[in-house]
Amino acid sequence: MGGVLQTAVAVGLACLHSANWAVFLTQWLGIPDDAGGYVFFDGDPRPGLTVDLFGTLVRVDAGVILGNGWWYVLPGDL
Repeated sequence: MGGVLQTAVAVGLACLHSANWAVFLTQWLGIPDDAGGYVFFDGDPRPGLTVDLFGTLVRVDAGVILGNGWWYVLPGDL
């Protein structure tokens, strides 16, 4: 993922009411809304944890686990 991380822009950083943090790196943005991309979550996401992809809520654990805290999420991951 080195090439992706070198060119991606972090658009979301959130404290999730715990010691865990999440970062959303967009791969694509829809017009007027929605997005898809990579989520880094510091820890194991609790079942049903959602992130807002600029208009669509998705469950982190419904995305593709990439390892080392990284997930790939798209609209429709419910």
